[in-house]
Amino acid sequence: MIRLKKILNELDVNRGHFTKDSSMDLLEDYFYTDGGDGVIPKSIADKVMKVVDGSEGDKPLPKDLQSLIVSKAGIKVYGSGTIYIFKKKVSDRIIYSGFDFSQPAKNGLFFFGRLFTVKMSNKVNYSPKKQLNIDNAEEIHLSQVSKEYLGKGYGKLLYDAAMKTTDILYSDGVLYGGSFKLWINHIRRNSKFFGVSGWGDVILPIFSEDGLNKTELRNLNRLVAITKKVPTQLIKLQEFLNGKEPHELVAFYTRDTFRNVIRDIESFGALEDFKEDYEELSGDVKYGVGYIVTGNATIFVKESGDDLEYFVL
Repeated sequence: MIRLKKILNELDVNRGHFTKDSSMDLLEDYFYTDGGDGVIPKSIADKVMKVVDGSEGDKPLPKDLQSLIVSKAGIKVYGSGTIYIFKKKVSDRIIYSGFDFSQPAKNGLFFFGRLFTVKMSNKVNYSPKKQLNIDNAEEIHLSQVSKEYLGKGYGKLLYDAAMKTTDILYSDGVLYGGSFKLWINHIRRNSKFFGVSGWGDVILPIFSEDGLNKTELRNLNRLVAITKKVPTQLIKLQEFLNGKEPHELVAFYTRDTFRNVIRDIESFGALEDFKEDYEELSGDVKYGVGYIVTGNATIFVKESGDDLEYFVL
């Protein structure tokens, strides 16, 4: 039964939803994932759970047990009063775990949630280091806030911790309503660059509210936030696109060589000319701007009078 519950929860998360689990459910899973000795050593987890099971009233977890958790939960990336968020790499995942030690030990209420990410360098088809010379990029894989803390701002704290410790943060491929609003409002406001990954996993800037329409973004992939220094290549791309939103870009794909693609760009006069020999992936040529995905580069193209201008990323 426990295994079935975990499978159902995972399916729910993969659809982009927070689970409806309690703090106790999440704490038990956090302590005993993969048979124990995951984030917290099983010996410490057993001590904590023994106290939790016997707790009554509003008494917080004893200080000595708080200290044991703090010593093993990973690097502290957020701390304010009694609220802490830790980051720790476990196997191929990075786990951000959130605690509010002012809350009762009873029912595990001192544990408010967790965030799982994976390094983008582990993704087979994408290399931020290759495109932008940045290796510190993570993708959100799972986010859970216990039902006792939903809507109280604790989820934002988990995302803030991830934004603080990465150079580029990606959403997962599926965002439900609440997560989408969190990304386009809170995360966007606290980022120096905000965009979406397009075909070939190229990062496309979002310029305004017009580019945040979820329906228009349906053919694109993950939302992307950069909270630290924006790579020069993306600044130049913003200048080249000059306000054109991701859904206004037509995308083409070709297996032809980079040299031949540049030759075509210099000989063609309009994006319509690419339709005969290039595979059209999405978008419409009517906006006069787009990009071509090749085997080793992404080439942005826009109409300028009777000619085409291009920018290579």
